[in-house]
Amino acid sequence: MKHDPSLPWYRQLHWQVLLAMVLGAVTGAVFGEPAAARLGWIGDLFMQLLRMIIVPLVLASIISGVASVGGGRALGRLFSKTLGYYLLSSLLAASVGLVMVNLIRPGVGA
Repeated sequence: MKHDPSLPWYRQLHWQVLLAMVLGAVTGAVFGEPAAARLGWIGDLFMQLLRMIIVPLVLASIISGVASVGGGRALGRLFSKTLGYYLLSSLLAASVGLVMVNLIRPGVGA
C-alpha cells in the first residue's frame, strides 16, 4: 500500500490505527471489565475471520511465487534453498531450546 500525501490526515492508515488504539485504551480505562465482557465477541469474530483468510492467502502467495519463478532448474534451486533454510532454522531452534532448557531447568525444585 502506497502512501498518498493528497489524502486528508484522517484518511491515512497510520492515523486511523493510532486513533483506534487511543479509543480502545480510553474505552478500557473508562468502562473497564464489563465493557470488555460485553464487546468480547467482536474480537473473537475478528480473530476467527483472520484465521479463515490465512490459509487461502498463504496458498495463493505460494502458487503465485512458484508460477513467477518459472520451471525446471530455477524451481529446483528454489526448492533446495527453501528446504535448506527450513532444516537449518529448525536445527537452530531445537539447539537453542535444548541449551535454554538445560540452563534454566524449568520445574526443578517446584
